[in-house]
Amino acid sequence: MTLQDILTAKGSRVYTTDPSASLAEVVRRLVEHRVGSLVVCQPGGPEAERLLGIITERDILFYERLHPGLADLIPLHLRPIDFHA
Repeated sequence: MTLQDILTAKGSRVYTTDPSASLAEVVRRLVEHRVGSLVVCQPGGPEAERLLGIITERDILFYERLHPGLADLIPLHLRPIDFHA
């Protein structure tokens, strides 16, 4: 299997979330779409949507390890994770 084979099988679909989403919602979307990351976009319609960054499975594990039990209570935009990279 080549890299091109993997990219062809994966597809080019990009899944997004907005910065007010809870981690529980992000996890639900990751599982629903069977992906390891979501692009974080400021809502505003297809033409006005603004890319803010990306949140990954690793970000979620890191945050939960540092702040056990708080993950579902704080929206993405209020967390100290730098998802604006």
